[in-house]
Amino acid sequence: MTSRLPITRAYKAPTDFDAAVFEDVDLFVHQILAASMAKGIPAIQDRVFRGCRINGPALLLPTRGTSFDDCNFGDPRGDINNLLFQPLGDRATGAVALLNCKFEGCEFSEVGFTGPTTFMDSMKAIGTKPRFGTLS
Repeated sequence: MTSRLPITRAYKAPTDFDAAVFEDVDLFVHQILAASMAKGIPAIQDRVFRGCRINGPALLLPTRGTSFDDCNFGDPRGDINNLLFQPLGDRATGAVALLNCKFEGCEFSEVGFTGPTTFMDSMKAIGTKPRFGTLS
């Protein structure tokens, strides 16, 4: 697979926030979540993102079926832990759940991540490099 990174194209807004596939567009997490919630779904679910710029502010909670391939998670200022949030209890209240989503060649900006220990450990393994191969 040829990398889509870095994304150097001009800003391009999506035309349909209900789309199943987003390709080469710039979007804010709250726009996609609002479209899902309008249909009674309190999560971002069953979506594919290719070559997208995903913007916050947001805290994402990747769950079952969600994967990241060749993505840049943003500027961790030298430590990937700056992008990670560990819940103090057994819930991540306020986080935006991602169910069965695929991110391919995307760049994230102003987005934090939380999740189960296995996901957090995989993210921590990235170290100071916010770009990596595959994580699911």
